[in-house]
Amino acid sequence: MNAHAQMLAIATYCGWTDLVYRGVREPKQRDWIGHHPSVLHSDSTGSMRGCVPDYLGDEQAINQVVRDYLTKEEQYRWGAKLGTLVGSGGDSIRGRAYAHLALATAPQRCEAFLRVVEKWEEDRG
Repeated sequence: MNAHAQMLAIATYCGWTDLVYRGVREPKQRDWIGHHPSVLHSDSTGSMRGCVPDYLGDEQAINQVVRDYLTKEEQYRWGAKLGTLVGSGGDSIRGRAYAHLALATAPQRCEAFLRVVEKWEEDRG
């Protein structure tokens, strides 16, 4: 699943609609904008659009999604899946496995999230 598809899947899961990819990649700008219930101000065109968090580039953003959108049981499965992705086995979130989880990248955290909510799609190739 490429980065574009992952961002769409996570943002949609979190309630973002009318997503637009701007491809900005500049400081203080975001690549994705869209509508979300949390956006309470309008942009220069009068649209109630906001910047979509950079889930794939910001560990804090994807960690917030995990806290806000997953049940406790899903969070445990997310941790186990993340452990598998970073090579710590994933059976336990104790000791050495926990240390590996702490080092997981934002893209690994995103993949684990999408796998837990069954939105991950394997690349066709």
